[in-house]
Amino acid sequence: MQPKSFGILLIILNAFLCTCDYPLSISLSAPNQVLDFTVVWNGVVWFESAPVLIGLNGKDYSITNSMLTAFKSGQESDVFGNYTFFEGTYEVAPGVLWVANVRFYQILNVVIFTQSWPNGANGTSWGNDLTKVNPVVTYPSFQWHTGPMDELHWFTYTDPQFGFANGVGFDPSSIPAWGSLPLSSPVFLQQQDADLTMVVSPLNLFHGYVCRPFSGNLGCGSWNTVDQLPAGFSVSTMLYGGGLGV
Repeated sequence: MQPKSFGILLIILNAFLCTCDYPLSISLSAPNQVLDFTVVWNGVVWFESAPVLIGLNGKDYSITNSMLTAFKSGQESDVFGNYTFFEGTYEVAPGVLWVANVRFYQILNVVIFTQSWPNGANGTSWGNDLTKVNPVVTYPSFQWHTGPMDELHWFTYTDPQFGFANGVGFDPSSIPAWGSLPLSSPVFLQQQDADLTMVVSPLNLFHGYVCRPFSGNLGCGSWNTVDQLPAGFSVSTMLYGGGLGV
């Protein structure tokens, strides 16, 4: 099964599993603050946005809301249903655009973060040093609130060599590592006493997707192991909250 198909199937399953007893919501500090968000689940703040990092041509730096232009927001619908969206564009270099988009499907309890390169990008590889394998851009980037995370049961799939890993008390540093290369695809978080389950998962590009901890935060996106990204390239991360497992 292709990764995109699996992601679509997962959202369809979420539609049946979602209940109004465990509402998930995302809010922005302002409509044009696409990179500044808060995720509330079942009335509790679980995640807040963390700095967005970009690495191109051997240099890395942060992308801030003040760098974004061409803001868009509104309500639309697709095959999954109605959603609210917010979007901003960063001109990395003349003619090189990076677009951040977040969609919230209230009826599904699903948030989808998408980053895309309408014209593609060059200089996205950091070579063969595994210690420098990161997302090209860490969007979304999460700060984890320690309150809800302290007693979480979690598991994640790392790769064919290490398979699944699990534990109690989740934070980004507990993501399993292959050498110095932390991987997650996807991460499942469960608060057993409340029957709550959270999923952070790639929606496409499963084999080219990575999550890494940065200064106690978690940043996700496409691997920086290829020299260039083609025009129209995009990668999406799904955040789902529900009850009674997944």
